[in-house]
Amino acid sequence: MMKQLKILLFVILLLSSAIYSSDLSEYYLNAKNKTENELKMALHDIIKKHKTVSYDSLWEHYKKTDAKENGEPDCIYSNYPFKIFQQNQGGPTGKIGSFLTREHSWPKQWWGGFKNSAYSDLFHVILGDAHVNGKKGVKPLGEVGKNFNQWAISKTGLAREGLGYDGEVFEPADEYKGDFARAYLYFAVCYLTGDNHLNCSVSEMVQDNGIDFEPWAINMLLKWHKADPVSKRELKRNEEVYKIQGNRNPFIDHPEYADLIWKSNFFTGVDANYSISMIENGKNWESDNILNIFDIFKQNGIDSFRLRIWTCDTGMSSLDYVMKIANECKKNNIAPYLVLFLSDNWSDYVKQPLPEKWKKLSYSDKIIKVREYSKSIASQFIKNEITPQMYEIGNEIDFGICGEFENEWYNRFNIEYMKKNIWIKAAQIIAASQEGILEVDKNAKFILHLTQWWNTEFCIEFYDFMLKNNVKIDFLGLSFFPTSNLSEQNDLKYFELKINQLSASLKRKIVICEYAYPSKNYFNGQFAEWNKIVKGYELNETDQAKWINHFLSVCRKNNNIQGAYYWSPEWYDSEMWEAFSLFDKNGKAKEGIKSFKAK
Repeated sequence: MMKQLKILLFVILLLSSAIYSSDLSEYYLNAKNKTENELKMALHDIIKKHKTVSYDSLWEHYKKTDAKENGEPDCIYSNYPFKIFQQNQGGPTGKIGSFLTREHSWPKQWWGGFKNSAYSDLFHVILGDAHVNGKKGVKPLGEVGKNFNQWAISKTGLAREGLGYDGEVFEPADEYKGDFARAYLYFAVCYLTGDNHLNCSVSEMVQDNGIDFEPWAINMLLKWHKADPVSKRELKRNEEVYKIQGNRNPFIDHPEYADLIWKSNFFTGVDANYSISMIENGKNWESDNILNIFDIFKQNGIDSFRLRIWTCDTGMSSLDYVMKIANECKKNNIAPYLVLFLSDNWSDYVKQPLPEKWKKLSYSDKIIKVREYSKSIASQFIKNEITPQMYEIGNEIDFGICGEFENEWYNRFNIEYMKKNIWIKAAQIIAASQEGILEVDKNAKFILHLTQWWNTEFCIEFYDFMLKNNVKIDFLGLSFFPTSNLSEQNDLKYFELKINQLSASLKRKIVICEYAYPSKNYFNGQFAEWNKIVKGYELNETDQAKWINHFLSVCRKNNNIQGAYYWSPEWYDSEMWEAFSLFDKNGKAKEGIKSFKAK
């Protein structure tokens, strides 16, 4: 009899689980296969039509939504052992644990405080310790610096260096940061999306348009969301609120939705690796009275920085040199993106030299060295609390990498030859590098970078071969220099056509790793022939700015493009690149420096 009873209970559990799974699938049906704003709007439509409960009724509802296993109040502001669900807990005023409050974790002052559905929404109006809540006030969420005040498990103080915000913040305990993040993401989708959205522009976490998170804020919330995954407590709370309000928090049921909506933010970047060397040589820049080159980039909309690393021990692009740039990026909340050249000097479309100190290694030993080297580079960044946005293995690796390179032009476009003789070794080298990085950065994203944006067939063959040979590719990387003599067609319409073909074939987004446009039609040196006319644009400073603006507009509007990086905008003291730089020969900003900000 007991055995039969156990079987019956097991069947009931299975059935209830199946029903829940089916209901959840049905609940989010209209969000299926959507990303970015389309997903955000779909979720908004799903969760916005919920039952509005009264503010007075919250105390009763908290007995279901915010009760510990022993039935007592669960307060994530202080973890104080409160006993009863009411405001006055019998303690002295001004002390932790004396009073409970119905706390708008997203401060009501941010939308004007008027009573609406948000005013009593259980997903963000939670139990709060009144004393800790008083210290929080309307401060934005954040991460405090070295000097802070501790309030039970929470903190207040000036934001840490590099957060992207320099005012006072409220920092929850680590074990509840994900809870706060998911409540904020829910609020943004439910109340800052759609036609009748609230305006929260007074919040330091929200942009002037009143609806979009500031970049520093969304980056931090996504970090918290991942670092503190959905807990058993949140799952239970989600179910209880669903019973009361009739809607759910999508980011508890589907944590992956957060990245699908917000992580696709366009990367507006530069590759400005001469900056530190120029500073050390006494060079200066000036734009709107701003003199620090990193401040200039930040003020003009740059949020990502492409860092090239060579295997050399000292000098330009050595690890020590690159760490100086990375630390400047950290101060300005500019995300670093690393390029491991796997060479001790320039490697690109026309050459891929093997590092001098690796030349005596056998091929198998070289693979081991690549893995060890890549791990050590990633380790140094993680050790310094700098997490790269992504890793590019090699640079313009169409015809090889790390000494495995095809010199004969006629062989380079014989795909079967390249697969058999060059790409198979390249795949092994790249995979080894990625393995080393993943040992220390398990969430690493990878990009492979080619030159031939116009040669879709070649690119597809290359990327497809790499994927079939254990290489991880999150983004497809390309160079785009429209005035060069590399491609016959160079207009933005043709560029976008090729980009879309490549992205559709590989089902991955594209990053433009390098691009630039000259401000005059005559210059000397290696790039002297990169003065080809682009239809609709002249070669002068005004049209340099105009082209950059139009190019970035095309990229931002195209869902297949993830980001774009201007190559060496800082490098004005070289005759061969001054035309492409966004500063004149005296370091004064050209018009083009203003073109990075979205119009």
